[in-house]
Amino acid sequence: RRCVQETAVDLEEYTREIEFYAWNDADIKLPFPKTIQARIKIHCKVPSILKLFYYRQNEKLLDVNSVKTARREVVALKNMQNHDYQVYVFDAENKPFYNFSSLRIKWSISEGVDGQLTLIDKVENQNCVFCRDRARRLYLKDFIGKLILRAETNTYENQALSFSPIYDELELEVQNDIELFPSRVDVYYHEHNTIKVKILYGSGVFDVSLNDTNVAEFTYDSINKEIILKPITTGFLRIIAKDKRLESSKIAYSDIIITSVAKIVLDIDSHLIQERAKTKARIEIFNQYGGKISVEQYPLIEKEIFVDTDNDYFKQNAVKIEKVPDTFDQYSIEGLIVGDYKLASYMVEKKKRYRSNSVDLNIYPKLQVRPNILVLAPGCISSLQIIGGPSEISMKAHSIELFYTVKQERIIDVKQLVKTDRNMFEVDALDIGETDILFEVRNVQTNEVFASVSVKANIQLANSVTILGMYNRVLHVGTTVRLIAKATYGGVSFSPSICSFHYLWSSSDNGVLKMFKSTSEQQSIQAQQFYDMSEAVNATALSPGEVTIELKIRANYSRYYGAAEHVTVAKVFVVDPLLTPIPTYVGQSYKTTPLLLIPPDSGYFMQTRRDQSNLKFSLLSCQKNEITVHENGQIYTSHEKGKASVLIEDIINESDIEIIDILVTGVYSIIVEYSYKVMNLAVNSSIQANVVLQDSLGRSFPHKLQNVKLSLHTSNPKIIEAHIIDGYILEIKSKQNGIPT
Repeated sequence: RRCVQETAVDLEEYTREIEFYAWNDADIKLPFPKTIQARIKIHCKVPSILKLFYYRQNEKLLDVNSVKTARREVVALKNMQNHDYQVYVFDAENKPFYNFSSLRIKWSISEGVDGQLTLIDKVENQNCVFCRDRARRLYLKDFIGKLILRAETNTYENQALSFSPIYDELELEVQNDIELFPSRVDVYYHEHNTIKVKILYGSGVFDVSLNDTNVAEFTYDSINKEIILKPITTGFLRIIAKDKRLESSKIAYSDIIITSVAKIVLDIDSHLIQERAKTKARIEIFNQYGGKISVEQYPLIEKEIFVDTDNDYFKQNAVKIEKVPDTFDQYSIEGLIVGDYKLASYMVEKKKRYRSNSVDLNIYPKLQVRPNILVLAPGCISSLQIIGGPSEISMKAHSIELFYTVKQERIIDVKQLVKTDRNMFEVDALDIGETDILFEVRNVQTNEVFASVSVKANIQLANSVTILGMYNRVLHVGTTVRLIAKATYGGVSFSPSICSFHYLWSSSDNGVLKMFKSTSEQQSIQAQQFYDMSEAVNATALSPGEVTIELKIRANYSRYYGAAEHVTVAKVFVVDPLLTPIPTYVGQSYKTTPLLLIPPDSGYFMQTRRDQSNLKFSLLSCQKNEITVHENGQIYTSHEKGKASVLIEDIINESDIEIIDILVTGVYSIIVEYSYKVMNLAVNSSIQANVVLQDSLGRSFPHKLQNVKLSLHTSNPKIIEAHIIDGYILEIKSKQNGIPT
C-alpha cells in the first residue's frame, strides 16, 4: 500500500493531475508483466458553500451531489433523545470536497436551550477518515419548542489562513413523541355513541388508520388532533397513528373494545342519614368482559335509582333523588320520611332490564334538643331532652354514641341521666355567663359526625318580673283567669326550672278580684301578704271595679350572689257583662241572652237538651258571611272575625224558640289546672286536669271545638305520657321515676 499526501499551503486555487503506475517484476512465469496506470485529478479550491444535514440512522450513504438544503429548514425531532447532524463543504461550483478535515467548523445552538453538542468521531455507514469534525450529536433535555442549530467556518485548524465565512442553519421543532389518549378504552355500543381519542404531542402531521374497519368507522380532525370513532358492532379494534415528520418516532396505538352492558352496581356514601339531610349515591356499569364503561357514556344508557318497596307512597315520597350537576354517575339522595329503606337501580338495553344490588338506607329523625335556648338563674336546675337521631339499634350497628361538650364548664354543670334516659340531661346553673352545649352523634372509631345540635345557655340574675297577659286587662264579672308569674332578664323569660324563688301575690280589693291557689282547693290568698311557692294562681272576678295585682318575687341565688327581690304591679278592670234582662218565667223573672264564642276557621256542633231531630237551626243575621249554620246545628266559621245570631226552633211547637248570639273571636289564653306547680305522682298513677280556652275578657270557649287542636310536648316520654281526652281534659300518666315537664 502506498500513500501520497497533497497539501495546499495557500489560498491560490489550482488543479493538479497525479499519475500512478503499478506493475509486477518479470520472472519465468511472467516474462512480460503488464503495467497498470491510474490518473487522479486534484482540485485545490477555497470553500464557498457549507450545507448542514440531519443524519438519519441506517440510511444509505448521503448523495451530496443530489441532496438539497435550504437555510432555516424545519426538522421535527423528539425530546430527550440524541440527534445527529453532519456537514458537507462545497466549492463555488457546488462541487463537494472529498476532504475538508483541515477546516475549523464552529457548531452552536440557540441561547437558553438546555442541550449539549458532542463530537462524533465516526458517522455510521460513512467511513470517512478525512472528514474529521464533519458530524455532531445533539442531546436535548426537557426542551419543547423551536431552536436554531448553526454550523459555520471561515478558517482552518492551524488558523494560518482565513476566507469569507460560510454557514448553514436548521430550524428544529422539538416535540415529545406521539401518544394516543386514552391508550385503551371500552366503548358502549349505541347508535348515537362516539368516542374521541386524542393525539398528544408529535409534530402535528399524522397518518391514522384502523386495523378493522368492520367494527367501527372513524374520522380524523387534524385541527384538534382528535380521532372520532363511531361503533358499527361489538368487537375489538386498534387505532394506529404514525408521526410523518417526527424523526425516530414510534407508532402509537389505542386499543378499543366495543361492548354492551351486562351489570350495574349501586353504592352509597352513607347508609345512615338525618331527616332532610343528603348523601351521595354512585352507579357503576360494567360490560360483558367485566370492564367498567366510562361515565361519559352513561347518558346513552337508560337508568334510574328507586326505592325498593311495594308501597307506592314510600316509593314516591320517602326520598328525593336528583342527579348531581356536572356528573354522569352521581346522584343526590335526600331523606324525606323517617324509616328503613332499600335503594336499588336499574338500566335498560334493547328492552332488557338489568337490576342492581340493593343498599340499605336508614333515615332517622332530625336531631333536636328541647329547649333550644336555656335561660337560668344561678342555683337553678333544669333539664334538656335530646329527641330524634338514630335509633338504638342503628347506633349499635354503626358504633355510634351520643357525646356532649360544654364550652365553659364553670358556668354550668351537665349530667347525663343514664339510669333513667340517656337522652335526658340535668343542667345546674353555677355562675353568670353564656356558654354553648354541643351534642354530637358520632362514630366511636372514626369520629365521623352523623348529626349535631347545640344549645346556648345564658345564666343571669333576674332583673324584672312580669305577670303574663294581665296588664290593663278587662274581665267580666264571674270569670276565672290564671295568673302566671315570669321572672325575666332583659325582657327574656327564664326557662322552666327548679329554683329557690318565693312568690308573694296580693290583690288591692278581694271583693273585686279574689285569688286562689287552684280551682279544686279554692283556698283564698288572704289580704295579708305571705310568701308562697306557687308560680301561678287563679283569680276570680267577683264585682265591678278596678283592682291592682302586686307580685313580689324573692330570688334566693347561690351563695355567691345571695338573694334579690323584684316587684311588678298590674291593673285589672272588672266590668259587668253587656247583658239585657228579658222577662220570661214566673219565679225566674229575668234571663240574659246567651253568648257562644267560637274561634275563626273552626266549627262547633250545638247540642240542646231536646231531641235534635225535632229542632231546626238557622242563621238570623251575619255581617260578612263569616258564619255558616246547618239545620242540624253544625256551625262553621271562616277566617274573619265577627258576630251573628242563630235561631233554634221546635218543628212541632213553632212558638218554642231560642236565640243564641255567636261571637267569632280569637283565643287569648289557656287555663290548665295544676299548671306551673310541682306535682308528686306515684309510678303508674294518673291525674286529670281541665283545659279551658278563654278570650281577652276571660270568657270561656265551649269544649269540643272542631279544627282546634291542642298539642302536647313532654320533656321525657319515657317517664310520663300525656294526651287530651274529649278535646278538653288533660290526662297525665306516670311510667317511671324522673323529673319531666
